[in-house]
Amino acid sequence: MACPGQQRSAATPAGFLPAAGAPKKRKRDGDTEGSDSGRRLQEWQLPSSMSEIVTSQNGMAEAFSQMAQLASYFAKRAGATASSTQTCISRDNQDFKNALDETVELRAKVAELTAHLASNARTINMWKDHHAAITNSVRTLEQNLQVKEQQCKAAMDRMDKVNHELKEKNATIETLRAQLAEEIVNAEASKAAALSNEQKLFEQLQEVSGHCAQLQSGVTALLSRRIVS
Repeated sequence: MACPGQQRSAATPAGFLPAAGAPKKRKRDGDTEGSDSGRRLQEWQLPSSMSEIVTSQNGMAEAFSQMAQLASYFAKRAGATASSTQTCISRDNQDFKNALDETVELRAKVAELTAHLASNARTINMWKDHHAAITNSVRTLEQNLQVKEQQCKAAMDRMDKVNHELKEKNATIETLRAQLAEEIVNAEASKAAALSNEQKLFEQLQEVSGHCAQLQSGVTALLSRRIVS
């Protein structure tokens, strides 16, 4: 059933519909827009033969019959309107209660989502801080790595220099070894020559000693002869 004012009942008596463009009833003193519905009814169009009906008994009976139908119609309309109004009020109250319940549920969901968003925001901020700390650590490690790379490069340069110096020293040592070996060979040859010369000199010395002994013997003999003579 539609609420009052949404549609007109089909039980309206024939001949009592308001005429198109009929003037509205004038308001009485004290009437308002919220007054009884009977005060807001438009003028009803009277039958064209109303003067004949009023002047005749049959017409009067017909008029009373139509008035009774109209009274019955208004009574039914008032009951239907009251029932429809109560139904609409109950329905509106239920809709309002449902809307309030939905509003409470929505507020609870909004509060839950707000808390969830706040928790997510805190988690995101925590991860942002963690990411910033990791980024700083990585940047520090990269700087330390660059320093270590420079130190390693300097150490490798020093090692290359030391290796070059070692190669030069090894070459010098090899040269000295060759010279020492040559000098040893020369010394051995000189030693052998010296030993040979010493042997020759010893032999010559022995020969000279023998000559000296002979000369001494000769001199002694000569001296002995002179003394005797």
